[in-house]
Amino acid sequence: MGISANASIQTDYFGVGQFPPPGARWRSSSGSHAEQVDTACGDMRVLNLGVFEIEVTAATAAEDWSILYDNSISIPFVTAATVNSTASAIYTALLKVFGTGKVLESAVLATDGVAVDGDTVTIQFADGTARTLELVPPGGAASTFTADYTVAGTPSAPVDHKPGLWVCVDPTGFDPTVIRIKEPSATSDRPYGIAVLEGAVSPDRPILGPDVDQSPIWPAGEPMSVARRMQIVGLADGAILAADVGAPVFCVVTGARKGYCAKAAGGVSQVTRGDVVFNGTDDVGLVVDGLAPVFVPSNTSDDQTATDLRNKWNGLPQYLAIATASIDLSGAESYIILTFKDNAEHTVASYTPATADVVSITNTTEASAATAIATKSTFLTPAADGERVAVNLFEG
Repeated sequence: MGISANASIQTDYFGVGQFPPPGARWRSSSGSHAEQVDTACGDMRVLNLGVFEIEVTAATAAEDWSILYDNSISIPFVTAATVNSTASAIYTALLKVFGTGKVLESAVLATDGVAVDGDTVTIQFADGTARTLELVPPGGAASTFTADYTVAGTPSAPVDHKPGLWVCVDPTGFDPTVIRIKEPSATSDRPYGIAVLEGAVSPDRPILGPDVDQSPIWPAGEPMSVARRMQIVGLADGAILAADVGAPVFCVVTGARKGYCAKAAGGVSQVTRGDVVFNGTDDVGLVVDGLAPVFVPSNTSDDQTATDLRNKWNGLPQYLAIATASIDLSGAESYIILTFKDNAEHTVASYTPATADVVSITNTTEASAATAIATKSTFLTPAADGERVAVNLFEG
């Protein structure tokens, strides 16, 4: 159902198996006030349109050049005696294929899709598809050019979105008709909800029911149905076991499984160890990330000094929040071990005011970044890796 002309509340209902067409703007509840599906919200927009610049750096008149577009269309032009005149010749040639009513008109923006300014021609493409433009010289050419996408205009392709995957809030822009959302892409993203199946489309079927084998999608740039609070089906990243039912859901933000439901943040915490060497008099300790040192006086042995240092570290709340200290006294060495509580890299050095020291400091486990972010949702059922998994969904 659409939005009424006078903005009054709609009271129409869809029957079983009936879904709104893609692009329809509506909000619904699936039978309970506690459920919320927002279908005025999806907008997986192009992140960056392509902006390509051709700068004429040297010009020699009457050279027969061409621009090869996407390895398929050759656009010829003839150089002039000056760089500005040559840029104008390129501009005129491009308009023969990108201009109004021409074969590639829709490939560029309607306003200033092709423009010239002095010695530089700019092409602003209408979507984020990466296209190739190659300047092809004649034999013995003396004219020179630079041609590439601008740093700010490197294209990023539009994104179709599959039902069952998380989407996140897109804070980069505002649209009065839809909530801006995007694919998960960073651990700083805020999960918004999970794209639902009803109303999604596929090339072979216009409107789908709950049949994931048809590979439905929400097309790039179109509003989509996004569940924000309800029981819904997502896709599992890794096996979800019976013991995981009720555990928090994490939204994957990197790799080929962006938007899948995981049961942990992933990533690896750094583990660092060093051998404690006492001398009976000097202080022994560690300096982490340039913070104030944590140290103890040398005790009667390496083992006892390592034990004292562990207890000192774990007894300081500000340091315990960074890492947990443990010891390994099983061998000839007296190891102090720091297991960090995040996925960042940390620097660990010895505190050496005199002879006693922590030596041979090394990372036994290197840190790696988290691959998923926590949500307020929980798992409802077990699932095998890659399969559908029921989720008790809450926005965020």
